[in-house]
Amino acid sequence: MHEFLMIFLMWLRLSDPSQAKLLPTLDPDYRAAKYSCLIDLSIVQDLLPLGIVSNFMSYQYYIQYGENTMIQILVPPADKEYLPVRIQTWNYSTDTYTEEYIFNHIKKYRMTSDSISFSIEESMGLVKNLCDTNNLSGRSDSVMIISQSSNEEYQILFNDSLDNIMSRGLFYPNIQCLPSKVIRNDPQNTTRILEELIYGKAAIDSLIQFYNHEGYEPIGDEEWFSAEDQLPDEVKEMNKRIIERYQEKKE
Repeated sequence: MHEFLMIFLMWLRLSDPSQAKLLPTLDPDYRAAKYSCLIDLSIVQDLLPLGIVSNFMSYQYYIQYGENTMIQILVPPADKEYLPVRIQTWNYSTDTYTEEYIFNHIKKYRMTSDSISFSIEESMGLVKNLCDTNNLSGRSDSVMIISQSSNEEYQILFNDSLDNIMSRGLFYPNIQCLPSKVIRNDPQNTTRILEELIYGKAAIDSLIQFYNHEGYEPIGDEEWFSAEDQLPDEVKEMNKRIIERYQEKKE
């Protein structure tokens, strides 16, 4: 349990190839982009318990579901079954945000809902071209965006002019084209790479149904909020040192 909590917190913090072509006949309102993301813990390896590997691959699905709903699914590697599947849903027509954690190894889930505190058309930051745009297309295939909220820098690369999915995780609306690669300027140079595109309502419904909590027991508030408090003092101290190490590397 202690190992799970430590890796779980770092995994959520760090998670941010071939590319299929979009055909004009396909419905752009029902599509998903699958990204791979290498979670690299090597800079804190000396602080981790023996036996914990320094890196692993996780996957993220960014799903456009109709005109007004965006879903993000964060999937851990199969060999780390103690990590949950995380599902986030933004319904912009009702201003409702839903977050869900599915723990398949213990058949439990945690779900919460809240209101959306932003407009999907709000700017997320400052975009700068990183290449010469004096070409026939007039479009740069590499840009930098600086987040207004965190001042973090992200390099965005494109392979095609596919319309972006309405996700703030993909820097919509500042970034109008679907990124083929997203590189965060942090100590790990955390990178998301576009692996696959999925189209059509039937295919998207099948993907969503694959990650569901049907038959699982809900996790109540007391169990959820007390988990970290029950950690031994030495584990709390280790978590504190890990956070400090990341902060030092960013400065």
